[in-house]
Amino acid sequence: MRFMTINVSRVAWLQNLQLHLYIEKLLGLILQWKVQLQKEKQVFLSVFLMLRRMFNSVMFLLIFCFSVFMFRHVGSALAAILKNK
Repeated sequence: MRFMTINVSRVAWLQNLQLHLYIEKLLGLILQWKVQLQKEKQVFLSVFLMLRRMFNSVMFLLIFCFSVFMFRHVGSALAAILKNK
């Protein structure tokens, strides 16, 4: 009977060890996944910031061109009004 008890406790110990090894492996995979996610997040943020800067530049150019167009249009209209008076 004592042999069976030792054998059962040894099996339980081995199963416990396997469980710990499995948990360690799982934690390692989670850590790798987290690091990969952080790298992808950094890449996404840098691309997003670059696109935002490009969008801001394009919007600035569009507003500037529109302003120049409107000033020329308003200026020629004012000149025509002043010429007629």
